[in-house]
Amino acid sequence: MASGGVRYTERSLHPTLELLDPLNPLRRRMALWLLPLGALLAGVAYWASRPGGVDPVDRVFLPLMGIGFLLLALLLWRLPSSARWAIPTAHALVASYLLSTLSYQLLFQPNPQGLSPAGSCQELCVRVCVRGAYRS
Repeated sequence: MASGGVRYTERSLHPTLELLDPLNPLRRRMALWLLPLGALLAGVAYWASRPGGVDPVDRVFLPLMGIGFLLLALLLWRLPSSARWAIPTAHALVASYLLSTLSYQLLFQPNPQGLSPAGSCQELCVRVCVRGAYRS
């Protein structure tokens, strides 16, 4: 054994508990495709909902998500090492939008048939089964 040599912890190498993830480059490449697509779809959703009136949640979050996704894609393209926090930031944006939409629908604009279109389907099934035939 060479006892006179410099140990690997004394110079520029530092031991770490973090392991390199082999899927990080794949995640980065997928995010470089999906983030601009998400920005485009956020813009399309905002544009499509304008004739019927934009919800307050959509009015705030859709432009924020569109701009945020574009900035995160640009950041990932220029600085690949930012994938460690940029991808979770995109996930946090989507999760906060979904939770805000859910809370708005439950607290401020409740639908008596439920949150999904299945509520109207359920009502139709009840009308057909209980009353014999559906009469409009």
